[in-house]
Amino acid sequence: MGFCMGGTLSLLGATTGEFVVGIPFYGSIAQEVKDSLNKIKAPILGIYGTHDHGITVESVREFKAKLDEQGTPNEFHFYEADHAFFNDTRDSYDKEAAEDAWERLKAWLEKYLQS
Repeated sequence: MGFCMGGTLSLLGATTGEFVVGIPFYGSIAQEVKDSLNKIKAPILGIYGTHDHGITVESVREFKAKLDEQGTPNEFHFYEADHAFFNDTRDSYDKEAAEDAWERLKAWLEKYLQS
């Protein structure tokens, strides 16, 4: 799991094939991730804001479609929010979106990390 650059790193980590889950919060879809997409087997939960000027909704939807094509479990949620909407120390903080994302994150972990 990671936020912003950490979200990108969580996707990169998923390409190692060693992650159990991947949860990028507004992580960009780096070229290295695209190049190694077939190595991603871990379920991916993506959390993004539609008003993020650095990461387009289209690029995330394209990535999701490729995960779907290869059968990698995934869910992507888009909030009417800016980049870093989860960070309560920034002006971009969106309480409603952050709370919903937190509940989705907990449910995802419960679903995929049960022993």
